[in-house]
Amino acid sequence: MGLRRSPSPRPEAPRLPPAVIRINRMSEYADLLHWSPHVISHDDRGYPTASHLYEAAKFLPQYPEVAEAVRNAATCEEAVAFGERYREYWRPDWPKIQMSILEDILLTKFFQYDDLRALLFSTGNADLVFFDEDVVFGDGLIGQGQNNLGRALMVVRQRLRAEFVNEARAADEQLGHVPH
Repeated sequence: MGLRRSPSPRPEAPRLPPAVIRINRMSEYADLLHWSPHVISHDDRGYPTASHLYEAAKFLPQYPEVAEAVRNAATCEEAVAFGERYREYWRPDWPKIQMSILEDILLTKFFQYDDLRALLFSTGNADLVFFDEDVVFGDGLIGQGQNNLGRALMVVRQRLRAEFVNEARAADEQLGHVPH
């Protein structure tokens, strides 16, 4: 009667993120959103969220007093509503520059918060989808949306990988892959 040999333990496979990550206010990636409660410093001022800064940017530099009122809004929803209420004062070039402004604000957020940058890197190469009924920022009710926030997050992730090569490499190694 021979001894029974127990099977050798298999190394644990690295946890790969899904090919698509749907992000909303309740998901584990919610802090990546522009609504997350992380103060963003810009031009010696603190904005309660990246959303506040995005809404205020619609009025800068022409109407700093309106931008300041947006900055002081109690919630993101109030900041958005305030911005919409004074739409006639938006920068005339806003439609052309809004995506680059969004990307720059998100980039600022991730430069200022190491933990959020690590969270963004943890998404690997997954497509990021803002799972929301908003058809401009999100994917819409039935997937017909533009997903501009998800697209901006992916652009920012690539830009940050170039800036923080070692952090990005460590995150990729933890996930078991190398970025493309």
